[in-house]
Formats: sequence, structure tokens, C-alpha cells
Amino acid sequence: MVPGNHDIYLPSTHDTRRFPHHFGKFFESDLPELACDLRAGAFPCVKLRGAIALVALSSAVPRPPFISAGFVGHEQLAALRRILEHPAVRQRLPVILIHHPPVDTRSRLVQLKDGLVDAAALRATLASVSRGLVLYGHLHVREHRTITTANGSLDAIAASGAALDHPDASVRAGFNVYDVDEAGTMRSIEAHVVDPIRGGFEQRPIDRAAAAVRRAS
Repeated sequence: MVPGNHDIYLPSTHDTRRFPHHFGKFFESDLPELACDLRAGAFPCVKLRGAIALVALSSAVPRPPFISAGFVGHEQLAALRRILEHPAVRQRLPVILIHHPPVDTRSRLVQLKDGLVDAAALRATLASVSRGLVLYGHLHVREHRTITTANGSLDAIAASGAALDHPDASVRAGFNVYDVDEAGTMRSIEAHVVDPIRGGFEQRPIDRAAAAVRRAS
């Protein structure tokens, strides 16, 4: 679990640590010694599950009205770097969880208002990773992008809101499924979208962006 901008929007919510008070049990880390003591909780949170290392980051910070941008921060990025170098993580497929988009082709002004302010620094921190996933939300649309690193690439994939009713299937409510084998190889990525006519879910592709975003961009 990672907090979004609506979870930590007001300074009072942030200062009184309401998010970790209610949800702290969900992000108890397998590598707690590498976490930072943030107002949002102990992040990065690492959960080692078979061939996967789930690494959860907090990008939610208090903002003025009508501003929903996120920020990871130097302390958390330094901790992430140490986590990615840890032997238990290096031998697994890293799956980075963050609310705000690590890849954003909108204008810089829009990113400062609604994106991840230090997205470039996050991508630079991930530069040594040769494979893995970065899963995010916030934009309320399913999309599939590629982050090119020094040693390979990462799939950056967004999910839409779980309760959205929308005529565009890339926005409509649903969930994504990621199939990883026992060796940590990604076998498939699927979107299951609510079918408003027949009920249930229909499997649909996740639109892939035309261009990759390099770590230094």
C-alpha cells in the first residue's frame, strides 16, 4: 500500500501521521532497517515474495489548494538506492510502487502542479536496474511506458481508478494483472476492464506510449 495525494493532502493529516496510524500494518517492511521515518510512515517499504521484491515509495505530501503534485525527496531516494543494492532485492524482480507518475510528457508547469516533481531524480535512481516494473496511478488512465536504464529497461504501467465509470476503456474501472514466473521473468501484463453492457470484466490491451523516456530526461 502507498498513500496518494488525497490521503495526505492537509498539513494536519500529515503532521498527526493519520495515514500510518490507520494503515501502518499494511506496510511493515521485510527490510525495516533501510526505511525512512516519514510522516506518511516507514518508507520505502520492501516485501520479499518469491521471485519478486515489492518496493513501495511515498510521494504524497501536503499541498496548497488545487495542487496535487507529489515529491519523493532525497532521503527516500537515497534509501531506495541502498535497497536496490541489497542482495535480497538484486536477486529478485523489483516492482516499484508509487502513486504519482514516474514518466510524464505533460508540460513542466503541469508536472509541478499535478505530477511527480522529482520524477527525473527517481528515474536516475533506477538507472542501475536492468529489468522490473514501476506501477503507479494518479492520472486515472491505463498506460504502458518504458523507462530506459543504463543496463536495460523498466515497464512503467498505470492503472485507472477502481470506481470510475467512463466510456473510454482506458479510463473505465478495472484492474491489471501481472504474471511473473518462478524465475522472476515477466510473462504477461493484462488489463481487465468492467464491461458495462454484459457485466463482469473483459480483457483489453494496455495502450503503450509511442516513445520511451530515458532516465536523464
